[in-house]
Amino acid sequence: MSPITLSRNLVNTLLVIAVAVAFADASIVVLAVPEIMNDFDVGVQSASWVVTAYNLAVVVAGIALIWLVRHMRVTTLAAIGFTVCGLASVGCALTQSIWPLATLRGVQGVGAAALLVASLPLLQRSAGGARPWILAATIGMAAGPALGGLLTEFFSWRSIFIVQAPLVAIGIVALAGASMPPATVERLLPERPQGFALAALAALSAALVGALFLVIVLLIAGLSWDPLPAALVATTLPVLALASDRLARRLPDVAAAVSGCVLVAGGLAGLGFLPDDHTVLIVAALALCGVGLGLASHPIGERAFGHPPTLADGNNGVITRHAGLVVGLLVVVALLAGSLDDLQSRAEVVTGKTILESPVPLQQKIPVMLELATAGDPERARPPDVEAIFNRHGAETDPELRELRDTIVDEVEELVIRTFRGPFLVCALFGLVAAAASFGLGAAREEAGRRRTLTAAVAALAAVAVLLVADFALGALDDPVDSADPCESPIEVSGEGPEAALQQAALSLLTNAACNSGSSRSELLQRALSGDSSAVPGLPPLPPGLLPPGGPPIP
Repeated sequence: MSPITLSRNLVNTLLVIAVAVAFADASIVVLAVPEIMNDFDVGVQSASWVVTAYNLAVVVAGIALIWLVRHMRVTTLAAIGFTVCGLASVGCALTQSIWPLATLRGVQGVGAAALLVASLPLLQRSAGGARPWILAATIGMAAGPALGGLLTEFFSWRSIFIVQAPLVAIGIVALAGASMPPATVERLLPERPQGFALAALAALSAALVGALFLVIVLLIAGLSWDPLPAALVATTLPVLALASDRLARRLPDVAAAVSGCVLVAGGLAGLGFLPDDHTVLIVAALALCGVGLGLASHPIGERAFGHPPTLADGNNGVITRHAGLVVGLLVVVALLAGSLDDLQSRAEVVTGKTILESPVPLQQKIPVMLELATAGDPERARPPDVEAIFNRHGAETDPELRELRDTIVDEVEELVIRTFRGPFLVCALFGLVAAAASFGLGAAREEAGRRRTLTAAVAALAAVAVLLVADFALGALDDPVDSADPCESPIEVSGEGPEAALQQAALSLLTNAACNSGSSRSELLQRALSGDSSAVPGLPPLPPGLLPPGGPPIP
């Protein structure tokens, strides 16, 4: 093998790795977001800028590169991208607060834009096509959360940036030894099929925010999964995306793109209608997203980046993909923040009714209920630590309190999952938009091609239907808040004897007052016990014996 061939093979390999890492950087810190929130004492909205800043910078830098690429060799542009990415990665690893980290992530995005734009024509010339670039982009983006989660679990979130420095250094050395001709810039404005492909690419990227960001926040922050199992579940996405890439080659482009986008939308809808913390359903939903991503990426990517791809094509594609991610992130984070603001009040309604109906003595359950009402951290997507609260009140040694604790844990998990429903369904809607745009890629002219397109679409819809039926059969449509409305659902205290009768009488008064005032039982009880009876019109004095001497601690 000649030195020139060896040099080009080495450059090809390193460029494929670089493209994968640059696209992985768009989502690689997602699994580290909870740890970053802890280290820097910030909420979900602030921490999300560690992800958003990178993608936004890629878009802005890509727009600036539209003019710059006409006057620069692709090897020079790639070397600049490597250098900026490497220096910014080191800075990210050393930063000590959230906004410098977000700023340096933006700098990283500027370098990534240069690297990604330059690498497409480089690989097209030396590898004979854009397929290696498209495949590396797909797998890199899908694998980002899993890679970041593994590094976070075994080391820390800072290791995510430390490991990138050696890759950058090797890439610069390889580019310095390579000889590539300058690239020409053509087709500044995309042709009609390419325009549809770019629209589908943007919408698909926005949809993938649900599978790359939202599901990780749900698992780690909402359901308290550890990073390692969350990372293992997240590997479903890249593994099946890679496995289904071969299937995409056997289908007409429209069939692969449309059915792939439908599968992504269906998987996200499955996550949106998740009934509880059900690992099998979570993996099944991510599996649909992974297969769909593998099917859709090649036909959409090949049309979006042109044939043969130029610097302008690469630039348009990079801008479009990351613009979709930015829009998806901004929309999802805003929706999630609004949903989390309501989580506390919803949990208060549901858990309050369950606790009050339990056979546990009032002297035990009222302090627990009041503490739950003020626990949790909605800003960080964290529900109350139910087990810790109950254990402080004796659940480890009291069978009745322990059974109540386990019931409340399940109820809070269901409420947390439903809090994420709206954002997941919006991501699914982005997937359907991508499917609609994919029809503009072209048409299968032959009868056999039309049949295969129809078969692929029906198969995708059938797979989605199976997942959604499973969700609905397990209670995805049940609303625990409606069943706990004080006006619609009176309290029926479990147990017999004078204690149960006393509780039933007192809590019936509480329920009537809560219905009349429009408050939850927990809120009403907390205000009454604090002595603010004037703030609760119509509430009679609490019967004697309801509370122990001195009353429960009020948070």
